[in-house]
Amino acid sequence: MDAMPQADVSQEQVLRAFGKRLQALRKARRLRQLDMAARGLSYKYYQRLEAGQVNPTLLTLWRVAAALQVPLRALLDDQGVPGA
Repeated sequence: MDAMPQADVSQEQVLRAFGKRLQALRKARRLRQLDMAARGLSYKYYQRLEAGQVNPTLLTLWRVAAALQVPLRALLDDQGVPGA
């Protein structure tokens, strides 16, 4: 759970892994990307988050966690997230 980040991991790898975690959390709740817009997030921006194309701010992470109804740490912790 508290694994140390690896220095040799690229930003792109980190963002892609984060996007996969978001996708797994969203799908576990049976939500579509389009459903995230109804929860206060831009559909296009959320789509780019899952694709690993953007680096979210802390405020964005907070909004995503609220939209998915999970604690903020669940977005960053891949333990127990299917497919992440």
